[in-house]
Amino acid sequence: MHRMDMRSREQYLKALLGRYLRVRKRGKSVLLDELEMVSGGDISGINIGGLGAGAGENIKGLSVGGLRVGAGKDLFGINIGGLGAGAGENMTGINIGGIGVGAGNRLVGINIAGVGAGAGDELIGLTVAGIAAGSVKVCGITIAGGALGGQDLKGVQLALGSVMVTKGGRMTGLTASAFNYIRGHQTGLAVGIVNYAYSVKGLQIGLVNIVRDNPRGLKVLPIFNSSF
Repeated sequence: MHRMDMRSREQYLKALLGRYLRVRKRGKSVLLDELEMVSGGDISGINIGGLGAGAGENIKGLSVGGLRVGAGKDLFGINIGGLGAGAGENMTGINIGGIGVGAGNRLVGINIAGVGAGAGDELIGLTVAGIAAGSVKVCGITIAGGALGGQDLKGVQLALGSVMVTKGGRMTGLTASAFNYIRGHQTGLAVGIVNYAYSVKGLQIGLVNIVRDNPRGLKVLPIFNSSF
């Protein structure tokens, strides 16, 4: 559908409402889905689509899609997609996806995903993912059923499988998982079965604790380790 000006859009929505009130239940979901096609630009307010709710540019408000919610640029507010919710650039607010939640740049707020949550640049806030979560920078409380990772982790990171920091990165705060694999500097506390870091300003607690840059004889210790 071509992009409408404000007056044309209002006329279209008024006509769509009239059709919605006249049709039977089966036809209502089809008309709701047309809302997704109304805007090639911005949408604000309460946005509901039987299959999806989306806009070519920005969405602000409450957005609910049976399958997905998406914006070409920024997505602000409460965003709930049966399968997923995503934005091409930034996503801010309460973001929930049955499978995934993601943003091209920044994902900020309360982020809940059945499988995975991630962002191209920053993942900030409270994030809970069934399997995996990650970004270049992760800040806040991040919980994953499998693994989570990034280059710069700050806050509390909890995973059943592993917490990973890419080479040359850093972890600041608390991390707890079966395997904490920090290929950089750790500042704070790491608790796991196996802990690994290049250097540590803080403490590792676990069965096997490895600090790569420690002197010989202190690189691998049971129970706890730190930089010496």
